[in-house]
Amino acid sequence: FFFFYNSKLSANPNMRLNFSKLKKFFKKNLSIFITYLSILGIILVWNIIYVQAKIYTDIQQAELDYDHEVELEYGAEVRGKRVDEEKHEFATCLICGKPAGCTVYIAKSY
Repeated sequence: FFFFYNSKLSANPNMRLNFSKLKKFFKKNLSIFITYLSILGIILVWNIIYVQAKIYTDIQQAELDYDHEVELEYGAEVRGKRVDEEKHEFATCLICGKPAGCTVYIAKSY
């Protein structure tokens, strides 16, 4: 929070009273605000961890299910999928023929 202080206005006793009230208000409510920000931060971090774990689990499942077939057939490995957008470029899985849940990227390591 930023406050602009004018020395001419501070000569007014009502203005000093308002600053005093404002200071008391922030002293009283700052801990509540900080607690709110802390809880919000925990929620945001939890969401990020959950999303990363979900993506990691999905990619690991794809690697477990089909990575061996991909390696044998194409000589490549499952590298991951995009997290910023969900694409369904193919209706079915190219390896097993089942309905595709997501598009993963495969590549050869050099």
